[in-house]
Amino acid sequence: MQITNNQIIENNSSGNSNFTTQVNSENKTISFESYLSAINEVQSVKNTTYSQETTKIDYSNYTPAQMKEIPYEEAKANYDAINQRINDLGMKVFSFDEGMVYSDVCTQLCSVNLSDNDKLNKAVYETLRAIKDPVESITVSSEIHTNLQDYYYGKAINASFVVSNNQIHTDKNLTKSQLNSINVEDFLSKMVVAFSEDYANAPMSVKNQYKQIVDGYSLFQQNYNQSKKESYYA
Repeated sequence: MQITNNQIIENNSSGNSNFTTQVNSENKTISFESYLSAINEVQSVKNTTYSQETTKIDYSNYTPAQMKEIPYEEAKANYDAINQRINDLGMKVFSFDEGMVYSDVCTQLCSVNLSDNDKLNKAVYETLRAIKDPVESITVSSEIHTNLQDYYYGKAINASFVVSNNQIHTDKNLTKSQLNSINVEDFLSKMVVAFSEDYANAPMSVKNQYKQIVDGYSLFQQNYNQSKKESYYA
């Protein structure tokens, strides 16, 4: 389709009444496809600008349970304000159950700055957010951190609760630089396979613990794969 001879098309749908396409009187033509491409470009820029805007939210009255439900993008954009609320709540005396939710939220928020790999950070954060039982969420978080350390230092894969006369777990914390160097796909693949086998062969006394680990890693892997597909702006 061609637009010729001083025809003007206004882009009402883009929300920009000033955006028009006009062809001069010299019989020059412009393809409709090129016009649509230009429209899409403008819309893309507008969407980018919108996605970069940070919404100001008052967290001063948020409970630990409310902070638990904050999505990753919001937590990342408003990290300081959320962290301040967590610090304020640290002065409060909680019941046991409330205290566990508070500890869970602290652990969850820490994963926002786990590494410089935003996809890894988001996958860990959203995994913990999806696990509603605070004890299970904290357990999975601890397991992931222990396994990342052991993986980096070439240790055999063992659940964090497994003990031995030999040092089967490293006691060295990982720096951001070290975490950045980890092949997350390989790590997740090996953890899922190893812990699925451990779960299948585990005695009843630790069966549930292995199930929590397997479920946690399956969710972690799902969230990481999803984060790779997404396109969003920091």
